[in-house]
Amino acid sequence: MMLFQRADMPRHVPFEICTSLVSRFAAHMRYESSKQFCSDYGQDFDGLCRGEDGAIRDLSALLCVDVELLAHGPAMVGGLVSIDGQLFAPRQLERHGLWYCPECALEQVEASPHLGADAAIAVTRDYIVSAIGGCFRHRRPFIYAGRAQWRGAAHDTAMVMVDVVKQARRAVDAVAQAWAPSSIDLFVAGSLNGKVDDIPLLRDLNMHQVLSLCGLFGKWAMDADELRVLGRQQLNEVLSTGLDVLRDEAEGIGRVLQRQFDDREVKGPVAASTMMGSLWDALWAVAGDPAHRPVRDAVVTAATLVLPSRNQATMFNQPIGERALASPARVGAEFGLGKRTVRVFARMASALHEDIGDWINVPIFRAWWEDDDGLILLKDSGQPYGANLKTTNRLVKHGLLTPVTSHSSDERGVAYIRRGQYQRLMQDLLANAVPCPSVPDGAATLFELTSRVVRNDQAGQVYRMILRNEIWTGSLQGQLMYPSILVDVAEVQKKLRSAVPWAVGNGNDEWLLAPEFAKACGIGSDALHALTGPIFTCERRTQPASGLKRKHYRRSDADRFHQQYITLNSLAPLLRMQRRHVVSRLAERGVHPLDMQSEKITIFERDHLMEILSQ
Repeated sequence: MMLFQRADMPRHVPFEICTSLVSRFAAHMRYESSKQFCSDYGQDFDGLCRGEDGAIRDLSALLCVDVELLAHGPAMVGGLVSIDGQLFAPRQLERHGLWYCPECALEQVEASPHLGADAAIAVTRDYIVSAIGGCFRHRRPFIYAGRAQWRGAAHDTAMVMVDVVKQARRAVDAVAQAWAPSSIDLFVAGSLNGKVDDIPLLRDLNMHQVLSLCGLFGKWAMDADELRVLGRQQLNEVLSTGLDVLRDEAEGIGRVLQRQFDDREVKGPVAASTMMGSLWDALWAVAGDPAHRPVRDAVVTAATLVLPSRNQATMFNQPIGERALASPARVGAEFGLGKRTVRVFARMASALHEDIGDWINVPIFRAWWEDDDGLILLKDSGQPYGANLKTTNRLVKHGLLTPVTSHSSDERGVAYIRRGQYQRLMQDLLANAVPCPSVPDGAATLFELTSRVVRNDQAGQVYRMILRNEIWTGSLQGQLMYPSILVDVAEVQKKLRSAVPWAVGNGNDEWLLAPEFAKACGIGSDALHALTGPIFTCERRTQPASGLKRKHYRRSDADRFHQQYITLNSLAPLLRMQRRHVVSRLAERGVHPLDMQSEKITIFERDHLMEILSQ
């Protein structure tokens, strides 16, 4: 839009997050909040806050800014947050308070004298990552802007930046010594920029796991307070200390253990768990994760060399020693499982000893556990591929993934799955995909299609169409595997319509009573009565149990109803609108519901909504 290209409008700053740019435009145009600005210009503010591709593309088209420049902000991936390919836990980001570089802020204000401070000062990627303590360009530490109770949302950054100019000038005048990046600053910023520092103990871990370990080891080494109460600079110091300890592997851990052993003046044997406290408990909790094994091995090595105890070989990653048999409790301690789960897995692995009660043959159990890249909780299995738990459950429901346990097998009511199985499925879905730098016209991501366009019971058909190479598929560059899968919406709709024709039914079709049929269609009994004749046909059939004749409907009619029509109640959540606004908003785009005379039911034809639902 030419309005946003005028010389007096805000300009995008390198590595600026998209919600900051929206907030600056809203402030400059005197909107009360970013949300109101987005509403007036047809933008999805909540989608921008979640980092959704569709919302970012719409904003790019509105503001005439390259999509790649807007893609440095946070994007939700399951329960984690992805920033430039690195996964963070939400607690590792600044979600409420704002930090900034005072010199960058003053430069931006001076470069745009026609803008107010709220419209000139941008929030960049490094500001929101708690582990980064300062600005690499100006060599200045970040300072705290505040945590105002702004009206729009916690992402409305301009409402905080409006008052920071005086604070920034005082900070620039007061700080005489240049800020030096710490080891954690260099590690995190380098990873975000694609320059990964290869540390052997951390090689197989995601960023959120690395920061968690650095926090635990730094807190232990410095005897620091809880991380959640530390300021940003103090947190940076703790994380850097932890990273330095892990960089030196067993030698670094041993130095800290030796110092603490000497300071406490301990006499006689002592267990590593006593010396390491909560750090030990945290490592025990991930004892079954192969990615954490190098860290655990380094702890064991350091403790064995430093601590005068004969029992160090019985620690969490070596609790069984050289014995071939162990109890469920000992096996569970090694693999991070409960006793009941161990027994279930041991039966599946044929690892239970024939003669000695429920004792377990450890080599057989370990070989079964590590087969096909090992087991992982079903709820965590999709994270490396960008698939959330709802998507994973959908893949299981349609038979594309098979957990090794049912939901009732484990003591916590959860299931496990093999890592290799999930990886092969993702590779098969992308086997025939065409690389795409952006989403082509008429296409949508598989996530958008299965969550907004097709029904849950049709998702399995879509997956199998992709696996059989019956439809066009693309791969969106720069995304994790599952969010990158693209399909042609019109082609999918055509295939689904041909799979469920408007047939009268066959001899094997299931007959449903009126209440059951109405429930299958997602409508009420009054609506079913009104639609019988115009859309549905029924037959009066004799019930075997009672001998009475009742109205019966074919189940295939419910399938074809869902295929061609959608009710107002079902449509409103897909469009993210309140029900009372749907009819008027769609009428503006030339889409009207079926004329049902005086009946109180609102139904739309899916063919008329295809373009809208695919956006």
